[in-house]
Amino acid sequence: MPMHNDICDIRLATVMRYYRRYWIRRVDVRRPEETFPIRSVWRITQEGAVPGRIPIQRFTLNPDHNWVVMGIFSDPQRHMRMTIQLESITSRENGEFMSSRYDIGMIFQWLALEWIERVDVAHIDVDI
Repeated sequence: MPMHNDICDIRLATVMRYYRRYWIRRVDVRRPEETFPIRSVWRITQEGAVPGRIPIQRFTLNPDHNWVVMGIFSDPQRHMRMTIQLESITSRENGEFMSSRYDIGMIFQWLALEWIERVDVAHIDVDI
């Protein structure tokens, strides 16, 4: 059987349905859907804005921008590694909203180091 490097994203709602049916077993203890709920809004703290702390220019070049959680995904091709999709609601890049996916572990680390903080819940429609 040939190896494929295709990424297969699965919505968190689908994974949770599989979990409730006992088709998969959950091994993480952080519960990202509770820490980073859909539509929750985040920003960099003054501590996180210190040069060299956060290695992603989208954040460091725009420290005053807010980012909304658009989705949390599991990647079964990478041992169910989870990613979080963030979209800037206060800035655009080339006329488009800035949207990126990041490893959820990295975002949890930023939260633990108090480099990011929750601001509010966005009042936008999201396809959940």
